[in-house]
Amino acid sequence: MESLGGGQRMILRTARLHLEPIRLPLVEAVLRGDRDAAERIAEAKLPAAWPGSALIERAFSASLDAIRKDPDGRLWGDRLMVITEGGVRVIVGSIVFHGRPRDGGVAEVGYGVEDESQRKGYATEAVQASVEWALAQRECRAVEAATF
Repeated sequence: MESLGGGQRMILRTARLHLEPIRLPLVEAVLRGDRDAAERIAEAKLPAAWPGSALIERAFSASLDAIRKDPDGRLWGDRLMVITEGGVRVIVGSIVFHGRPRDGGVAEVGYGVEDESQRKGYATEAVQASVEWALAQRECRAVEAATF
């Protein structure tokens, strides 16, 4: 794994993925269903199913107000899975930590890969790099997993 930047704003690179931090403006665009704005902010093409209410309910465990009050805490470690196909950046999924680690330093990681990109190992690659990143953070001692 290679990384660019520092801390939560760090882009993690694996053999095939750029794992790019999810920021508040992107969350706002996705929650209001503004696909054009979300693609502009992410500088990548969104999967056909994004944004969708089912995805939003599963991916974001906090309300938009809670995320706005503490974006660094609520979006701690959250990243988009981005690949490049034919020179075009495409989002194939996301990995989220449901906020900073809880008491005792336990973080909960969840991930999702869009239908057409499943069974290609993207989730495995993203989880491995993201868990390595999380465990390197001072406040994280362990990671639990949930899928969506």
